[in-house]
Amino acid sequence: MTFARAPTTAGAVQDADVQAKQDAAVKWCGHATDYSLQHGGKPWRYVLIPHDMVSDNMTLEWLVQQFVRDTGTNGKGRLKP
Repeated sequence: MTFARAPTTAGAVQDADVQAKQDAAVKWCGHATDYSLQHGGKPWRYVLIPHDMVSDNMTLEWLVQQFVRDTGTNGKGRLKP
C-alpha cells in the first residue's frame, strides 16, 4: 500500500480548506489506486494526521490505523458509484 500523508496543525483539521483538500486528495488516491492496480502497482490511501499526534514513539502503522481516510474505492481500485 502507498500512502499520501498530510501532517496538519491539529486545530486546522476541521477547517473548510483542509477538508476540501482532503476530499480532493481522497479522490486522487482513488484514481491513483485504479491506475496503479491496472499496472501491477499498489493501492493508495490518504492519511490526514493532526500534528500533535506525531511523536518519536508513534509508528506509521499506528498513525495510519488511527487517521486513514476512505479512498472511495470498492477494494478493487475502482471508485464506488
